[in-house]
Amino acid sequence: AEDIAAAVRLAAEMGPEACLGTGSVRPVVK
Repeated sequence: AEDIAAAVRLAAEMGPEACLGTGSVRPVVK
């Protein structure tokens, strides 16, 4: 669960590139 939360935070800060890195977790944050 913590990994998902961290992935979402990274996605929010880094952008869509973080989503590509996580793969299984693809949060949509603009």
